[in-house]
Amino acid sequence: MKTDILDTISEKIADLMETNQGEWIKPFSEGELLCPHNPVTGKDYSGMNAFWLGFGGDEYYATLKQWNSIGATIKKDEKHKIRALRKETVILKDSEGKPKLDDKGEKKTFSRFKDYAVFGASQVEGWEPPKIERVNKVKAIAKADFFLENLGSTVNFINQGRAFYNRATDEITMPTKELFIDTNERSATEAFYSVWLHEEVHKTGAPNRLNRTKGGSFGDKDYAFEELVAEIGASILCKNLGIAPEIRQDHAEYIGSWIKALRNDKKYIKEAVKLSLEAVAFMETLQQNKAVA
Repeated sequence: MKTDILDTISEKIADLMETNQGEWIKPFSEGELLCPHNPVTGKDYSGMNAFWLGFGGDEYYATLKQWNSIGATIKKDEKHKIRALRKETVILKDSEGKPKLDDKGEKKTFSRFKDYAVFGASQVEGWEPPKIERVNKVKAIAKADFFLENLGSTVNFINQGRAFYNRATDEITMPTKELFIDTNERSATEAFYSVWLHEEVHKTGAPNRLNRTKGGSFGDKDYAFEELVAEIGASILCKNLGIAPEIRQDHAEYIGSWIKALRNDKKYIKEAVKLSLEAVAFMETLQQNKAVA
């Protein structure tokens, strides 16, 4: 592999990182609710409640009083199946019912958790969850679609803001097109193809392909380096496939976020560029040399 190619791409990425003016922004929305939500307060349940209510089977939970306040009623014969916790502060009182005071003259208090009944949305009537209208802003790019189709990957599209490659199943998971959004630095179309190609580069690292080292845990050195390889590979493919004319700022921002995990040592960029070019070459061998109509 020619050194000048490595140097050119490495220097381009390094230059973009030097001019980086912000943090990388995820280019897709969250999709379906990931945390149990209270439709009256408009807030997600947190902490233990988020964990506990997550097993209840509903996305929305509220108390009887709260459901009634928005015109909903509990279905006949329905009983609460789960209870939530509320932290409350209790004032200590003496035998006469007066607040006890500490040495500073302030009221003595203690905290405790009190459980209360909540009902899931499936247990009520007279209320429907809000419908989120999403528009597909992703425009098809024939050359990119042809390239991706020839890779032969199993891709599962889900209505959640998650994208990843699973080595155990050799499958890619992607958000649906409707979840991709326009940002200041790239369109929904660019985001969709860039994220998909990023995961395809990860796929080339499997043991039966190029056998790159997979990180042991999120954020460790090997994990960070593999993210560099995948994002640089995706940026090269975006350019080659006409998705973006140049390596964009947001690619550099994402790469820069992982360079920090490698203690800002830019020597990793050049090595990652080398491996990403190998990944791109591997993916190109899977193409069937057919012209796009």
